[in-house]
Amino acid sequence: MIKKISHICYVDDDLNEQYLFSRALNGLPNTPTLKVICSCMLLLAYLDNQAEPLPDMIFLDYNMPGISSLECLKQIKGNSLLLDIPIVMYSPSEQNRNIKYTKETGVYKYILKPLSFDETRQELKRVISEYENGSA
Repeated sequence: MIKKISHICYVDDDLNEQYLFSRALNGLPNTPTLKVICSCMLLLAYLDNQAEPLPDMIFLDYNMPGISSLECLKQIKGNSLLLDIPIVMYSPSEQNRNIKYTKETGVYKYILKPLSFDETRQELKRVISEYENGSA
């Protein structure tokens, strides 16, 4: 069965990163709708709001102020209604400890933030395609 990604949440407090992600995603074929959220607290409130559609995938910046991304991840994966939403941890850091911890808590993928627009577009295309085709 092919899984279709039609709605993505991107969680990052950096406006430049939000713009880059949005622009890169917009250039993909069959562009998913995008909800940009600037904090984990707002993400949790969004996911709790039954009037809002649940995302098919969440890209979560590893370095979030306030409620940390790891605490946010624990709360999402602790909710049976949200358990099956794949979460991509999106980070500038490749520290092995971070990768191990996040995979143990149910992260779908841990990817490094690409440095350029083209790399960002290619990485988004790859991650979405792998998930939709069940090859990851």
